[in-house]
Amino acid sequence: MVHVHWAQCKGVMWFSVLLLLLGEQLSSALCCPSNCSCSQEGALKCRGNITDVPSAMPLQTHLLQLIQTQITDLRLYFNQLESLQAGTFDNLTNLLQLDFFNNSIREIPPRLFCHLSKLMRLTLSRNKLKSIPNESFYYLPEITFLSIYRNPLTFLPDQLIGLMPRLKEFYLYDTELETVPENLFANMTVLEKLSVNFNKKLWHLPKNIFCCLPSLYRLSLQANSIQSLSLELFSSLTSLDTLFLHSNKLRSLPSEIFRNLKRLTNVSLHSNQFGTLPGEVLSVASLREVTLKDNPWNCTCDILGFAEWTAHRRSIIKDYGHVLCQAPSHLRTNLLGSLTSESVQCGDAPGRTAPELAVDGGHTMPNRLDDITHDGTVVATRIQKKGVFKEWEGSTRVGRHQRSSMDLGMYLHMLLSVYAVDTVFGSCPDGCKCGDNKILCQTITEFPSSIPATTTTLYIANIRIFSLKPSDFDDFAEALLMFVLKDSTMTEVLPDTFDKTKNLVALGLMGTQLQSLPNELFQNLRDVRSLTLSNNKILNFNPALFSTLVALEDLDLSQNILTSIPGEAFNLLTNLQQINLEKNYIRSLSKQSFQGLGELKILRLNANDIKELPAGCFNDLGNLEQLSLQDNQIEHLPCHLFSKQQKLKKLYLSSNCLALLPEGIFLNLPNLVQITLFENQLHTLSTGIFGPMALQELWLYDNRLTHLEDNVFSNLTQLQLLVLSRNQIRSVSAGAFSGLTELGEVSLHTNLLTSLEEGTFSGLPKLLNISLENNIIQFLPGKLFHSLPPLRQVDLHNNSLFSLSQELLDSMDTTEEVILTENPWRCDGEIRPLRDWVRRYHSKVLNASILTCLSPASLSKTKITDVSDEDMMASTPQSSSTLITTTNTWVTPTEMRRLPLTLTPKKSAPATPANTTLQKEQEQDTSGSDADGLSRDSKIIIIAFVCSAIIASVITCCICWRRNKHSSRDLHPQAKTSSVV
Repeated sequence: MVHVHWAQCKGVMWFSVLLLLLGEQLSSALCCPSNCSCSQEGALKCRGNITDVPSAMPLQTHLLQLIQTQITDLRLYFNQLESLQAGTFDNLTNLLQLDFFNNSIREIPPRLFCHLSKLMRLTLSRNKLKSIPNESFYYLPEITFLSIYRNPLTFLPDQLIGLMPRLKEFYLYDTELETVPENLFANMTVLEKLSVNFNKKLWHLPKNIFCCLPSLYRLSLQANSIQSLSLELFSSLTSLDTLFLHSNKLRSLPSEIFRNLKRLTNVSLHSNQFGTLPGEVLSVASLREVTLKDNPWNCTCDILGFAEWTAHRRSIIKDYGHVLCQAPSHLRTNLLGSLTSESVQCGDAPGRTAPELAVDGGHTMPNRLDDITHDGTVVATRIQKKGVFKEWEGSTRVGRHQRSSMDLGMYLHMLLSVYAVDTVFGSCPDGCKCGDNKILCQTITEFPSSIPATTTTLYIANIRIFSLKPSDFDDFAEALLMFVLKDSTMTEVLPDTFDKTKNLVALGLMGTQLQSLPNELFQNLRDVRSLTLSNNKILNFNPALFSTLVALEDLDLSQNILTSIPGEAFNLLTNLQQINLEKNYIRSLSKQSFQGLGELKILRLNANDIKELPAGCFNDLGNLEQLSLQDNQIEHLPCHLFSKQQKLKKLYLSSNCLALLPEGIFLNLPNLVQITLFENQLHTLSTGIFGPMALQELWLYDNRLTHLEDNVFSNLTQLQLLVLSRNQIRSVSAGAFSGLTELGEVSLHTNLLTSLEEGTFSGLPKLLNISLENNIIQFLPGKLFHSLPPLRQVDLHNNSLFSLSQELLDSMDTTEEVILTENPWRCDGEIRPLRDWVRRYHSKVLNASILTCLSPASLSKTKITDVSDEDMMASTPQSSSTLITTTNTWVTPTEMRRLPLTLTPKKSAPATPANTTLQKEQEQDTSGSDADGLSRDSKIIIIAFVCSAIIASVITCCICWRRNKHSSRDLHPQAKTSSVV
């Protein structure tokens, strides 16, 4: 009996243990994350308000479905993903961060991310993508960080990037690209950091590739295979601070390629193939660090200009001691900055590199005399081979602005209009051409001798002299009316040089190495009307230098190295009509700078470093007609700065740092017909800025405007074109365009508009073109275009429109052309008006054949015109789940593959490549979540089950012990051979 009872107890105990084990298994099975359901087959299905990928999932889970969740971060880096299925992320509309770097993704479907309108960070780097489909990065208006680097990309489509008004960083390095589309960065209007480096096959950059990046301050182009750069490449990068160009295959640079980069502090040019560079290529006042080593510098006469610059700015050249000559052999390893004309043995060899001119000068065409003025005017005269001068079928004039005064070019045309053979009045100097008392000399090594006493005009180009002295003019000083010396190695003009040339009316010293002029050089030139001192190296001048030039009408000091203007330098030049000070390094002006110049009509101060204009500095310029202040760093304008310029016709203020315009600043300019304000930092416009004026065009693109108030342009009653594109405009008041009765075109493209008020375009009887593309417009009121005349074009492409109302479409019946592509059209019942309208007016809808549905999924990419009524009304539920596995493919709910799931990323990442400018992507560990994922009911069930098993075990043990004790009373004592544990 004892044996039987013990066997029974033993059976009960094993049952209890079995219950405990079963409890553990059941507990494991019941450990299903909150808001999720788990199947026995290993499928985990989560829906509702979960905000992260579940971290406490059953071990056998092989399939994860995320349905209508609130997940904001999805990090799938360091896995083995090879492909992504269309529609994968359609329901994760709250995603803010999506990371795929360090996988094996070979392709992505078109518009994979088009529903992620809140996404702020997207990383696809370190995968195996060879191409990316069209429009892959459209409809991402909130994105601030995008990386696709370290993929074997060989091609990028033209239509890849949609409007990204908040993108700050973009990384595209270590690819197989040979070039990039010209508009690749056009929609990244606030981009600050850009890396297009370590692309070993990249040899070409389109000249307008950086056209629309006014906020870019760091640009990495190093370690590519770029062979040349266009002059305009960096011209729009007005905020650029750091530029990496090292380790390319560059052989030369345009002399003014960095001219507009007023904030540039760091340039790396080492490890290229430069043999020489123009002397002024790095003459940027803000530069603080340059690298130049490991280039094959060819130390001939052509490099002297650049060598002088390196010696002068050695403090900013980080590798100055390693910038060494590589040729010729006798100068090899010589320090570039130590070169002189003697050590290079120039002699009759070509002279120093002269600054590039706007157009070619006379020395480039031995049989043709060209005089080029600073504004592009070309006066050309052909010289016959036998020495006979003949006027060349009228002079060719090219340029934006024609001068009102008689400048040096006009004198040349006047004085060289009649020619005769050089034997008329005696011998002609060697290397010159002569005729009718006029002499043209080119490419000579000394000042011409034996010049006839009757010479009235002497024009010398490309001469190898180092000084100009009084004795050079002894034989012909009295007769000389015009003297021009252009493109020379000359470094000095001796005092009294022009004392005897009292009859001069035009004098030009251009393209020389002059840094200063004697104080009394012009003391006897009381008849000079045109003085051109452009394209030299003049650093400063004495305030009295020009004081005796009482007849002077035209003064050109452009393209020098002036940093300031002496306060009273021009005060006595009361006949001045034009002053050109453009392309210097002027930082400030005084109130007296232009005092007394009541006859001045044209003042050019553009392309300098001016930050501030003193109040009243233009008060004496009552006859001023043109004022050029563009391409400076002007931060604000005094309230009444232009109050005395009632005759002003043209005002250029573009490419500055203006954030605010004072009320009434343009109130008293009734004759103004042209003004430029683009490429500033304007964030608002008040209603009192513009007064009544004859303005016909207003360019305000590339600013930071966010709103347009009522009546802001109401005084511009003659305005025909209004350009407000590439700002940050979010709203436009209904009366913003009131009063613009002559307006023919309004451009609002590339802003942040989500809608427009109903009366925005009312009262514009001559409006023809409306540009609203590249915004995020979701809705347009039906009466938006009511009361307008028949429009020529309405551009609505690349917005966020789902449908258009019948009323709005009816108002466009008479429009000649409508552009509607690149919108997320939703082809349900609300698309019917658009479908019918496009069918009816197919010819006026540009690219109607590619006007397709984005949703529902069953109609994606279907032409809108092909959608039937049955399609619209059919029940076509979209894919309701997002499936994530770490296998080579992404699966659908019906496939239900039993595959292991791994979501925990590795904690470490490969180091960033040496010399890159990329900040390492943040790779955070998501495995340490402390949430167990169990619901309250599940916990109660598990606790109750475990407690029951424990109680049952205790009771069983007690019963067995009692039975054993009771039975032992009837037996003889025996040695204990066993015990119950």
